[in-house]
This record gives sequence, structure tokens and C-alpha cells, in this order.
Amino acid sequence: MAVWTVLAAQDQLDQSKKADAQEARAQASRISTWTMQEKGGKWRVHVMNRSPDPIGNVYLTFQVLPAGMPQVAWAVMLTSVPPCSDMTFRQDQLGYDEDRRAMDSAPEGITMFSTFSTPVPDKPSDKGWQSLTDMDPWLLSGAVGFTDRDGVPWMRANGRLIQTGAPLPNLPGIQGDVVGLPAVRAMDGCDERS
Repeated sequence: MAVWTVLAAQDQLDQSKKADAQEARAQASRISTWTMQEKGGKWRVHVMNRSPDPIGNVYLTFQVLPAGMPQVAWAVMLTSVPPCSDMTFRQDQLGYDEDRRAMDSAPEGITMFSTFSTPVPDKPSDKGWQSLTDMDPWLLSGAVGFTDRDGVPWMRANGRLIQTGAPLPNLPGIQGDVVGLPAVRAMDGCDERS
């Protein structure tokens, strides 16, 4: 009888730990990011929060691989993403400064950076500014880091959700700029069960 009691108690403890882990991931599992090419061929970068609570300290990375130009990457910081929303950046909001030079130690003009910037209201006045508006790039989704409603840091990258205190990985390339605020679209049917 004592063995059965110990085994039952251990099983209950295991189930409780599993339920706690699922609860801790509940909001984070509803956060995703991706890039999508629209019917007209233009791209959008999405950050979606399908939970009923906002996320904060949002860090988003993505990169563009257009033919015939340097590799460009973005590392964008957002204060928050509202609950039940799809936040997007349009291709025409993305640009880079072709005069930026990579570090001498980087191979073939590629540098690694992890400097995050916030979207700016106006196009930079640099004469080397290049907009992606009329280009035919290929946008690749990177990673998104954020804190959930309980202040726990998370990162979603390469299809994996990781509870972490570490920063997002460095990106190769010339740093790009985001001009203008992202669009935010409210979503229906967003609750704890979705």
C-alpha cells in the first residue's frame, strides 16, 4: 500500500509540473512572426499576438536577399504588440544606406550586428539611402524576442519557442532601417482557449 501511495503522489507531482509548464508557455505559444509575399509581389513582415494580453520589449529580426545588392538585415525594437493583433511592416517601409561599410574583419563585406533600432518617422537624409519600394527582394523571417504578461523573456526562432534571457542572435549584413510605424490589425476570436 505504501508503494502505491508513493507512486500516486509522484504521478500527481509530475502532472502538476507538466500543467505548470504548459501554463507558463500559454501566452508565449500564441506569438509568431513570418514574412509573406502579397498578390502584387510586395512583402510584409508580420508579428502576431493571438493572446488576450499584450507582449512587451519586442525585438524582431529579419533579412532581405535581393539579387545584385549587399545582404541587408533588420533588428527592430518595439515597445509592445497589442493583444489579439497582427502587426505588419510593408516592403516600402524598408530601406538601407548603401554607404555603410562592414567591419574590416568581416569576410567579403559582411558584418555581424545586433544593434536594435526603433522605426523612424522619416526617411534618412543620407545620400546613400536605398528604399526597397521598387525592388524585387526575397524577405526571410528571423526571430522575435519578447516578454510575456508575467515578465518572462521568450524567443521564437527557427520554429522553436525558447524561454530565455539571452538576446536574439546576431544577423549578417548591412543594417537596414524601418521608416514609419507598423500597421496593427485587430483580430477576432482571441482568447485563452485559442
